[in-house]
Amino acid sequence: MRIAQQLYEGLEIGSAGSAGLITYMRTDSVRVSGEAQQACRDYIGQKYGVEYLPAKPPQYKSRKRAQGAHEAIRPALPLREPQAIEEYLSPEQYKLYTLIWNKFLASQLRPAVYGVTTILISAAEFLFKATGSTLKFAGFMKVFATGEEQKKQILPPLKKGEELDLVKLDSGQHFTQPPARFSDASLVKVLEEKGIGRPSTYAPIIQTIIFRDYVRRKKSYFFPTELGFTVSDMLTKYFPRILDVKFTAALEEELDEIEEGKLEWVKAVKLFYEPFTRKLVIAQRKVKKEVIPTKETCELCGRPMVIKWGRHGRFLSCSGFPECKNARSITTGVRCPQEGCEGWLVERRTRRGKMFYGCSKYPECKYAANELPQADSDGQAH
Repeated sequence: MRIAQQLYEGLEIGSAGSAGLITYMRTDSVRVSGEAQQACRDYIGQKYGVEYLPAKPPQYKSRKRAQGAHEAIRPALPLREPQAIEEYLSPEQYKLYTLIWNKFLASQLRPAVYGVTTILISAAEFLFKATGSTLKFAGFMKVFATGEEQKKQILPPLKKGEELDLVKLDSGQHFTQPPARFSDASLVKVLEEKGIGRPSTYAPIIQTIIFRDYVRRKKSYFFPTELGFTVSDMLTKYFPRILDVKFTAALEEELDEIEEGKLEWVKAVKLFYEPFTRKLVIAQRKVKKEVIPTKETCELCGRPMVIKWGRHGRFLSCSGFPECKNARSITTGVRCPQEGCEGWLVERRTRRGKMFYGCSKYPECKYAANELPQADSDGQAH
């Protein structure tokens, strides 16, 4: 969103001076002005030929509650090819502008045309089958091929009775697989399908769940943390209505009705806030009592230590709090690799929420690592 804001506000484009490169980017509208469509059609006709132009400019159906006050996100006029302005953009700006350019251009092209083909191949007493598609007309794929389109198995044109050379024969057994973990793209897709949030809120949603350590990103996928499970369980237990995926969509409908003057905002707030505050008081009382006991004892008073949750994650606290305020970090079970240091490695977070491993003896020992070192049974790192 930050890079998109830069493209929207304008960048120095050589002798042309400062120029905005895209339209307003905090919108989910699919409406395109007639002027922009005509400029795009002129460009397509010159670049790819009239056969790629649909008879009429395409019209797309907006989702419910789409923000119609703005146009769709598209390149600003005059149209500037990404390659023509690449030298004036950072790599990130160039990639994002190219994505917007290709997506907009593809939306104004004719559809791709496929022929669905099934090929039966006989070899001795065996019969093999291959199913796929043959691309008849590239259409929008001339500019922008989506992930789904790229997954299609494209078969070469064949004739009946044609002899084929066996290059490779694949056989496989398929088992039911669990759903894949969420990535940034798949999470945004679900948020969109469920009507949760708007384009301008997708990035902050992902940033929040990472910063609060509800999930951690590993190889581009989100993995829930123990804190994430705990918070999810508690919220589901005490606030099932708010955790219902339909709640946000219903609330946005109410806000739209308030904006249109069909619903009084005081009434809408009252219907939500009064039951919410009652449940909040009950939850606060019960959650404060929920701690995880451990076998460790407090070195100051001898009482058992318990696991509690704080702003920076889990920590060990004396069960005698507030009489005894002893607290310490939970170690990973791996000793600090720094020579001469007797500390243990603990999980820590930067100000931006990134996780790393640091020594429990900090600030005396400033050892830090992004990955947890391997250790033997005694916890010695190697």
